[in-house]
Amino acid sequence: MTASAGKEGIKIAAKESLNLILLDLGLPDMSGIDAIQSIKKMGAVPVVILTIQESEQTILQAFELGVEDYIIKPFRPLELVARIRAVLMRTEPFQQFHTNITFGKWRFGSSICDLRFGNNKFALTVTEGQLFQKLMSTQGEVVSYNEFAKVLWGSKMNYAPNTLKVYINRIRKKLEPIDSNKQFIFNIPGIGYYLKPY
Repeated sequence: MTASAGKEGIKIAAKESLNLILLDLGLPDMSGIDAIQSIKKMGAVPVVILTIQESEQTILQAFELGVEDYIIKPFRPLELVARIRAVLMRTEPFQQFHTNITFGKWRFGSSICDLRFGNNKFALTVTEGQLFQKLMSTQGEVVSYNEFAKVLWGSKMNYAPNTLKVYINRIRKKLEPIDSNKQFIFNIPGIGYYLKPY
């Protein structure tokens, strides 16, 4: 099912039960960012951006609105297929499983989207939860960029540094209420990230 303009696509999204939306930000009748906002208000249908817009500000804005992936043109067709498959796999309801992993004060509640730190509760997306679970599973050891890529896309061949950075920054922002002066996820440039237990 396709639409040639933003408003038409939003109408389709409102009427149909869709598994995924592939959205180009360069719409003829409205802002692509506005289209994302409208789509996300309707429910949890995954959105993958396919665009020539590569500014970090636009990428960050799109992820903050809840898109699952951001692909910049030109792209390799097989990579696009791989990324779409990865998004569908990680956004399936069964992926929101409960996990018994704990690390220091960190634990999950009823699902991978329900992160706890002591008495603090944080609502994560499925993808954010999977990334945080990976950080917890190593018990403070560094998680390499390639390992994160496997969580996100199922293969290190699809690794996109900016995308991972945006996800990590989104999680960091959600954790700020604990202590805005304290950092919990640390980066080792060129290697990966690790989590502090506190």
